[in-house]
Amino acid sequence: MVATSLAYEVDTYSIAQSFYVSETSGIFVTKVQLYFQQTSDSASITEPVLLELRTMINGYPSQNVLPGSETVAKANNINFTTNASTPTDFIFDEPIYLSPFTDYCFVVATTTSKYKLFAAQGDTFVIGSTEERISKQQTNGSLFFSQNSATFSPAQDTDLSFKLWQAKFNQVQGTVALKNAVLPQRLLGNDPISVDSGDSKVTVSFPNHGFAPKDFINIQTNLGGGNVGGLDSDNLSGYFQIDSADFTGFTFTSDSAATSSAIGGGNDILCDKQIPYHKVFPRIQNLIPKNTHINAGFKGVTGLNYNDGTYLSATSSGRYTQDTEFNFIAIDENNLTTSPYRILSSTVEDSAGLSGGSANMRISLSSIDSNVSPVIDLQRTSLTAICYQIDNQGPSFDLAEGVNQPLNFVAESSPSGGSAASKHITNVITLSEDAVGLKIILSANRPSQTSFELWYRTATSDEVITDKTFRLQPEETNNPTDEDASVFRDYEYLPGGLGGDLSPFTKFQLKIVMKSQVFAKAPTFQSIRTIAMAT
Repeated sequence: MVATSLAYEVDTYSIAQSFYVSETSGIFVTKVQLYFQQTSDSASITEPVLLELRTMINGYPSQNVLPGSETVAKANNINFTTNASTPTDFIFDEPIYLSPFTDYCFVVATTTSKYKLFAAQGDTFVIGSTEERISKQQTNGSLFFSQNSATFSPAQDTDLSFKLWQAKFNQVQGTVALKNAVLPQRLLGNDPISVDSGDSKVTVSFPNHGFAPKDFINIQTNLGGGNVGGLDSDNLSGYFQIDSADFTGFTFTSDSAATSSAIGGGNDILCDKQIPYHKVFPRIQNLIPKNTHINAGFKGVTGLNYNDGTYLSATSSGRYTQDTEFNFIAIDENNLTTSPYRILSSTVEDSAGLSGGSANMRISLSSIDSNVSPVIDLQRTSLTAICYQIDNQGPSFDLAEGVNQPLNFVAESSPSGGSAASKHITNVITLSEDAVGLKIILSANRPSQTSFELWYRTATSDEVITDKTFRLQPEETNNPTDEDASVFRDYEYLPGGLGGDLSPFTKFQLKIVMKSQVFAKAPTFQSIRTIAMAT
């Protein structure tokens, strides 16, 4: 869009020029050109000039500045002319989208009155002519004056002389490829290393590390000349293969045996990490004008669970598999999968023979209007990966049953410290009179490869219930598994039986232990209902 021929000079600290966007899909503007007049003061001006785009409210410039539309021209970059022949560019860092059938304005502000801009006034002569007059307004806008860039007064018969540059898109479709960055090493918690005397096994406390047995890790230990059980930084630093793992940490074999049992390491230990997930939420700030479209696909890396016998017997290159194609993924929504995915460390990627990232997105952009294009903001793009913390522990390791042996097994019957990864423990419930039984109803969804157990403990008023052991209660019902996450069934339990044969108690507490052979699945619960049965 170009203003009418130039004839009039504007002298003010702040001005605004409105214009109307008539294109049906809107437009993207890349720059504004203004025309500054040569005066006796031009050579001495040092103040910069600010230009910004704003919306209009009730026919007047608003205070709403369009994001990314602020641009500054330094004094030495401003072109001065006597006949408005050379413009000055105000270039935006990125194209600014303007909605269709909408009034906008650009505001020009500075701290000096020495700048003069050319403007056009209806029915006046064009500069350099005594015959040609200005008879057409090309922008359907108005000029406004202000001393504070907030309150504007209109000049109905005048328009600023300017050019507004619009982007044109010559491609109907484009593709953006995104991949995960290299995962940084994690700074471990204080004193994460433990060793036993005479043993070369090293246990590393690293909750939710994402690794499994036979994975390779790079750990950097800085003991400052000290040691842990006789093992120094050289013994505990470098590349190691994980021997065993659970959600709390992992073990590897050092090149030397410890001379004493110890826990230590300090607070300056760095270690590789991985990100297991079954749910991804791609957060991609985007703009989708009319007649444009965005579509996204995702390609990740799947890995068997660490309690899977196939996983443990596989070679490094066989434990992880990259998807062969991009699968549809919804932007700004949760995307679920029943397969265990991982974002791999660079060490594991190398050992597994994978390259090009373990989490890849392909975003397709398309448009049927050359005035507009969909936009994604890479500065506000992220991928949130979510995983259940759940396992299927047992006191001994049995590949056929998909049971994993934790680093330190503690039975759930223990008063405290049961080692299962996922559990819910209720508050202690105090009754007003003695009870001899309970009826417990859990409303739950239980997918295949998952299960849960109900444990309970009771106490009298003069007993400390937290000193009591938990007891496992069998299920009275026999519900099938449900892959539909919206289906919840009632699971019933009767501690004490129908008649109630427990020793009288006035306090009780429940514990639900969730188990799964695959970390991409977990049982979920809707409610817990409990009835205490009196004598």
